[in-house]
Amino acid sequence: MNDIQNEFKEVIESYTETLERDPENIEAYLGRGMAKTAMEDYNGAIVDFTEALRLNPEDSETYIKIGNAKHYLGDYYRAISDYTSAIQLDPENAEAYKYRANAKKDLGDEKGYKADLDKAKELSPSIVLINADENEEKEERTKKFIDKGDEKAQAGDIYGAIAEYTTAIDIDDNSYGAYYGRAISKLSLEDYKGAIPDLEKVVEIIPDFAEAYVTCADAKGHIGDFEGAIKHYTEALRIDSTIIHAYSERGVAKVNTKDYEGALSDFSKYLELDPDNLRILNYSASIHYRTNNFVLALDDYCQIIERDKNNKNAYTNRGNTFFKLNEFSNAIEDYDKVLELDPNNKTAYTNRANAKYRLKDYLGIIEDYTKLIEIDSLYVLGYYRRAEAYYATKKYPEALKDCNRVIEIEPSLKDTYELKAKVNFETGYYDEALNDINKAVKKGSASSNRNRA
Repeated sequence: MNDIQNEFKEVIESYTETLERDPENIEAYLGRGMAKTAMEDYNGAIVDFTEALRLNPEDSETYIKIGNAKHYLGDYYRAISDYTSAIQLDPENAEAYKYRANAKKDLGDEKGYKADLDKAKELSPSIVLINADENEEKEERTKKFIDKGDEKAQAGDIYGAIAEYTTAIDIDDNSYGAYYGRAISKLSLEDYKGAIPDLEKVVEIIPDFAEAYVTCADAKGHIGDFEGAIKHYTEALRIDSTIIHAYSERGVAKVNTKDYEGALSDFSKYLELDPDNLRILNYSASIHYRTNNFVLALDDYCQIIERDKNNKNAYTNRGNTFFKLNEFSNAIEDYDKVLELDPNNKTAYTNRANAKYRLKDYLGIIEDYTKLIEIDSLYVLGYYRRAEAYYATKKYPEALKDCNRVIEIEPSLKDTYELKAKVNFETGYYDEALNDINKAVKKGSASSNRNRA
């Protein structure tokens, strides 16, 4: 701290002591505020000047002092408001017009700047109109706030960064750097809707800015505007056909618009450039599976597994694909692998049991559904399917027990009564079988009535 700063510090301490003795001393607030301004403690100065205004709200000079402090902080709008208050109190105050002119110039309001400057000269022809930023070029002032925005963004002060970029835009509404910086800051806050207009402005100013098109397309994808995203990815690729990200995400957007052929074309182009990307391979496989191209889906899932030997989702999906191709033994092997990786995977047990059913491996079905019931004791489908397997293997007491358990958990299922009737019939309990058939008919009628309602 130099000698001048020490002097101002002592002045501040002196005024503070005065205010401790006399909290209503307006001159002490003004003096301390001026000292704080000299020390570049502008926020502290504003506090003191505000107290002075509380004590004397009709003092136009105090409004000018507050306006100057806010101007130094870059808070130009509020500074202009304070200078305007000073002018309202004293319409002949040339200094107030001068300072308001400077604030308007910093905001890029050249028309307002000239009008206030002319008024200041009219009121006081000898007024000194030059300030530190008077001759600063518009581009330099804009860059200053962009740099501030960049610094705040890097420091994690995202809202502060947005404020700085906004000030830069107020000075120059054709500054693509300010719009892009503000857009990126908004994206970091997941404000996709707020970022999109800024990014649209960027590509309006710089029509060949491919990265801005991609960033805007990503934001549109986040809000579900897939057609808009496709349009912007396409424009980015027109400018630069090597942007691999644009191919993958345009493909994803096309999936969401059900343009599967277009999506596959984009995924194919992406995989030419990055053949090991599991996410895109999985998208390709899913489309092939969804469109009944099971052989192609199988090839995709095999590629995924080749690259990731422990990908249980890929084994599940390849197992399902084998199932669709009636290759049930291969499907069972994949479900086995899923259960090796995740022993309590209900889907894998269910799918494996279904494949075993196609192979009439009833003992295997019983084994899988028994495991599922151990995992979930209220698993109705597990009891029912196991009852079917018990019935097929003539284990009637076990089948009857499972049927009764299903009815206990969910008594409205018509199929359960039909299966129970079969079991009772096979074991010679004809009256019970007839009773179960009647219940099945009633359940079926009730279901039909509900459907019609």
